[in-house]
Amino acid sequence: MRKVLDPFSLGMWAMILLVITITATLGVWFNTERRNSNPDRRQSFWQTKNPQRRRKSAYVRLALDSFLQKGNFFCGASVEHDPNANLASKILAFGFGFFILITVSAYVANLAAFLTRSEFQSVTTVNEAIRKGYTLCAHPVVENELRSQLPNAKFFFHENGKEFIGMLKDYDDKKCEALVIGWEDTSTDIDFLSMLCERSLVFTDSVLAEISMGFPIRPSLSAGFSYWMYYGQKFEDINIPNLKEKYSPTEALDSQCVIQLSELSLQSADEYAMITVQNMYFPLVFFAVCALIGIILQCIYAFSSNRRSLIGRVSQLDLTTTGTTARKDRFLMRRRSRMKSRDGTQDDGRFRDSRIEATEE
Repeated sequence: MRKVLDPFSLGMWAMILLVITITATLGVWFNTERRNSNPDRRQSFWQTKNPQRRRKSAYVRLALDSFLQKGNFFCGASVEHDPNANLASKILAFGFGFFILITVSAYVANLAAFLTRSEFQSVTTVNEAIRKGYTLCAHPVVENELRSQLPNAKFFFHENGKEFIGMLKDYDDKKCEALVIGWEDTSTDIDFLSMLCERSLVFTDSVLAEISMGFPIRPSLSAGFSYWMYYGQKFEDINIPNLKEKYSPTEALDSQCVIQLSELSLQSADEYAMITVQNMYFPLVFFAVCALIGIILQCIYAFSSNRRSLIGRVSQLDLTTTGTTARKDRFLMRRRSRMKSRDGTQDDGRFRDSRIEATEE
């Protein structure tokens, strides 16, 4: 599961949830002013004749429903297409769609590298190897130094006199799980480094022992040799590490062969870099601009709608007076009908017609 989440950083995942939440909230607000004949349940709720009955729980349900809907659109790399939506909703959908396009494309492109990444199945430090009880293959020349530095470690010292090649043979024979090999002794041996690559072995940064080395030289030449070594290192930047780096025997190895753990970690850091919020700066700004434009248009539309409703409003007092007058007219006509019945007058068709007309008025 971790590999699925690795292409994006934690901040980027939080930003995605924030964008979906903002889109869902604005979508609920933008749809409150819609006036169409779509029989959808949510739209019919907004078209009720008595808006005072809307409850906060209904808004929460609508917001949750909109959040899940926008989340489904994001996972499906699509956006809602509603031809009856207002301009603010369409602009918001345009910005959200562009954000989805860039985000999903970046995620898919980065996911393949993370799914195929091979993680270390072994230890990377000597302390971890000792804690797990690994046996370490080492050269018998440095036995005293190693046992004094690491008294709790388990060692297997090669005894057949085959030097480092023999230690690799012991490793192949499962006599040990790790090797203690001097970097200065093997860093220029191309054949030995190739054998390490074949076994997927790398040099770590753990230093188990340091042994001083000297040049075999005549006593009469030692003073002059020391002077020129100091002069070359001080003024000409000439020393053994720089000369070894200039020689660079690792260039003759296969390009896929990495013999140092530090280089492997550096390559992994470059190849498996997570996408952060800074990398998605432009899509986020584009979405924010579209959302801001939609909010401005929605505010303008709401202001103009309220202004038109105030201008065209009819007085409730006038409606009450008109209704009262109509009721009086009907009452008078009914009273006349009763008086005619008491006098024995026939209720002819003309009277019925006039009664109907008066009632309609």
